[in-house]
Amino acid sequence: MKNRVRVMVLLLMMSGVPWVSVHADQICGKFDTASVSGGVYKIQNNIWGADTSQCISPLNDSGFVVDSSAHSNTGGAPASYPSIWRGCHWQDCTPNSGMPILASEVTDAVFKWQFKTVTSGTWNAAAEAWFKKNSRPGAPDGTELMIWLNHRGGIQPGGSKVGTVQLVGATWEVWYTGSSGREFVTYRRETPVTSATIDMKPFMDDAMARGYLESDWYMMDMEAGFEIWQDGAGLQTDSCSFEVNGGADPEPEPEPEP
Repeated sequence: MKNRVRVMVLLLMMSGVPWVSVHADQICGKFDTASVSGGVYKIQNNIWGADTSQCISPLNDSGFVVDSSAHSNTGGAPASYPSIWRGCHWQDCTPNSGMPILASEVTDAVFKWQFKTVTSGTWNAAAEAWFKKNSRPGAPDGTELMIWLNHRGGIQPGGSKVGTVQLVGATWEVWYTGSSGREFVTYRRETPVTSATIDMKPFMDDAMARGYLESDWYMMDMEAGFEIWQDGAGLQTDSCSFEVNGGADPEPEPEPEP
């Protein structure tokens, strides 16, 4: 298979066809996923806001790269959120993650993320945690807490800016909306970075103090990736990890009987 790929690359180069990144384990399906790092994490293509094409590939055991992207959203929702996660993303749960866990029982929730950006397109680099009102895997009905570390192209978080706050050694804009049927709060870093080690617990505490997150809701998962409106090929997560600590976390609740 590797020899076949090499031959295809040589033929493309000789024919003058523009170079396109080729990976044997590439993910191109709209909502396709793949396990990485021995199943500790999953990566997802996650083209949820458009019907345009996108392909990603696993990278360095706990990362991924956006090989190609044809998105052209000019505003509103992003076209996609290619990302890596640990925990329960809707019904899909990774093992031994420490999630779901009651928000009140979280002592720390640290993510370490190193990534590369591109100088074209419209996108952000954002980590997030999803919260649900019970511990059953499924569509979140609590809070989506998002942390923007970098962005390009004149985009802004959903809702309205409600203030600024100093957390984990940086200044963050706070944006909020509840119009989608659940709470949605974003912390956008005023000075962009391409790597971070951040404990989400201070952000959770701030969101609780503002009334955007309830202590008896469950933290379901942690994710990191790129919301893409336009282009985005070349965005890359070099490495990422999530670690949640706290009280005894329950097994995800079973679905109720009909």
